[in-house]
Amino acid sequence: MDYMEITKRKIKNDKAMLRQMESRLGKCPPGYLKCVHVHGRPQYYHILPGNAKPIYINRKHIGLVHELKYKRTLQESVRRLRQNILLEEKMLRGMMPWDYETVSRQLPKTYQVEKIPWGNVHLQNGPRFTQSENPFYREYLTQQTTFGLITRTRGEAMYAEQLYSAGFTLYYEKELLLRDENGKYHRRYPDFTIPLAGGLLYYLEHKGMVQNPKYRARDEETMRLYHLNGIYEPKNLLVTKDGPDETFPAEDIARIIQCVLVPLK
Repeated sequence: MDYMEITKRKIKNDKAMLRQMESRLGKCPPGYLKCVHVHGRPQYYHILPGNAKPIYINRKHIGLVHELKYKRTLQESVRRLRQNILLEEKMLRGMMPWDYETVSRQLPKTYQVEKIPWGNVHLQNGPRFTQSENPFYREYLTQQTTFGLITRTRGEAMYAEQLYSAGFTLYYEKELLLRDENGKYHRRYPDFTIPLAGGLLYYLEHKGMVQNPKYRARDEETMRLYHLNGIYEPKNLLVTKDGPDETFPAEDIARIIQCVLVPLK
């Protein structure tokens, strides 16, 4: 997630918090406190709007003192939060997207790069899944699901079973062309490419060999290419990993699908 997206979400959260705090302020008692020290001990008075005479607050009503102190703290918090929101919105207006695709689209036509050829990602009257397009290490495609998809690992097969049962269309290891900062194309094969409502494509990568240095190095390069091409969490990418014992429980898969992917669907 880039800084502009983070800032937008922060502004949204700050405004929600501001509404809550303003609502609390509306329930606070009117007026404010005045404190006078007598023989080193504080005496509190309640100042009401339109009433010039302070009202002494005795110990029986000490709760009012705490409410008015809370009110004053809340007022200052609201003031600061409003100021922060104004500054954040001003900063956001001055920021410019820097990702490769957006910059290319905004350049003169002479310098615009052709759109990445994603290929046909929508099946017409066909099955709700496709087999791997990855030409490498085909001998590792050994795990067959109940609905006919063949995967490389047991974890991927478990994922596929639950995704398919949840009604998703699955493209297993579908070829994806990614462009690096030099404009060169690289082929990658995401574990699952999942079409969602509104034409959105969601990519799911499950990492099962994180202890292998070569695997980690290639994976880091893939994640970098994803980011350069506008694919990143939580926008349109979900990344999961096996645990230290090299397992990924089925109940974890179910929870991820229900909490992350089903709401998007």
